[in-house]
Amino acid sequence: MDRQCKQRKDAQKSKFQIKELFCKDGRLRPTLRVILTLILSLVSAFVFSALFGLAILLLPGRATIAYTTIFNLAYIGQGLGVILAVIIARKYLDRRRVIDLGLQPGPAALPDFVFGLILGAGLQLLIFLVHFFCGWITIRMPSFTPYGIPAPAPPAAAAPLTPAALALALLIFILVAINEELLVRGYILQNLTEAYGKNKAVLASALLFGAMHLTNANASLAGVLNITLSGIFFATAYWATNSLYLPIGLHLSWNFFLGPVFGFPVSGFSHWPSLISITVTGPELWTGGAFGPEAGLTGLFAILTGTLIVRAWADWRKNAIAAWRKYYW
Repeated sequence: MDRQCKQRKDAQKSKFQIKELFCKDGRLRPTLRVILTLILSLVSAFVFSALFGLAILLLPGRATIAYTTIFNLAYIGQGLGVILAVIIARKYLDRRRVIDLGLQPGPAALPDFVFGLILGAGLQLLIFLVHFFCGWITIRMPSFTPYGIPAPAPPAAAAPLTPAALALALLIFILVAINEELLVRGYILQNLTEAYGKNKAVLASALLFGAMHLTNANASLAGVLNITLSGIFFATAYWATNSLYLPIGLHLSWNFFLGPVFGFPVSGFSHWPSLISITVTGPELWTGGAFGPEAGLTGLFAILTGTLIVRAWADWRKNAIAAWRKYYW
């Protein structure tokens, strides 16, 4: 009898130890939640991108629809799929609210978002000016023909510049900024912080962010390394504000001004319509070549400069928020 009791106790202890290995505080451990959410995101992104891509078959004149249109529809589906996956994981794995990932409204939400937009645009302007004054780009303005001289045609890979094409590009980059920040700086960074602390979580999420771009067109080691550093940059923007509004605004304007405004490839993709059409002729070490400035030293300089500016913004906003609460709340 005593032997049977001992066996039952040992079995219960073993079950408890196994449960403790995978669970904590009644939930799966953070690392397991991250792994499952990544798998769910991949599946959801694939299903949604396939559905949106196949939707092209239902459109009139589908035989003449450009490849870039199909790609853009699939891209929209992918973004929505990732967002849905994070919502499901947050509710059923974390058992927490999605808004608590850093989407809480507050007095600093709008200023953070606007500052992010301005900073991203400013950093891309800096990259463009460096390329211009160093003679590394040839500029064509597709919207007009100066002095009646025909301007060179834009690259064949680029979509024609129309208001609709530009609006579609903006929509895509809004979705990219939201889904990547919600997944990486929201879900992954914060769960890994719970498990391993802030510094290790920032590094791990940045490495994962860089790895996510390995399959991009024209991907290179330099490009992936710079994207990894930009992951640290965006993570700094999150921790500077404990909010996703700054990194979302920053991510959005970084991509939109890099591609549809200044005409550079965005993380290897160069099919976007652009207000300024350019041909890059400078050294690949600096310009990043076909991957774009994110694989060059100019991109690296912008990332490091932006990180310093974000840290300065964090110091300033502490006093500003205190003042706003004193006078308006």
